Amino acid sequence: MVRGSGGRVDKDYTSALVASAVDADTLVFLTDLPSVYLDYGDDGERAVEEATSGEMQRYLEAGEFGEASMKPKVETAVEFVRETGGEAALAEAGEIAAALKESAGTRIL
Repeated sequence: MVRGSGGRVDKDYTSALVASAVDADTLVFLTDLPSVYLDYGDDGERAVEEATSGEMQRYLEAGEFGEASMKPKVETAVEFVRETGGEAALAEAGEIAAALKESAGTRIL
């Protein structure tokens, strides 16, 4: 008899795999925030409107993003951009059309 076991699927990574498999030019992650923020929660927090994958990698290495919040999305977005040459966007759930038109969220090039 075959028995299943519990597991967890990383939705961000799975989304990137699917986007890559269908040769998507852009991968959009939907979040509960309008953009990715540096110094999030501090008085000086600031939105990142556009950044290269290298810039975002440096922010990751500096610990800018929370483990259970933006970090997995940013890591996967950076990997997608580097592996496919495409773009990634992170935007608020209601802003997917605007994110695709480059007028909302954070773009990673």
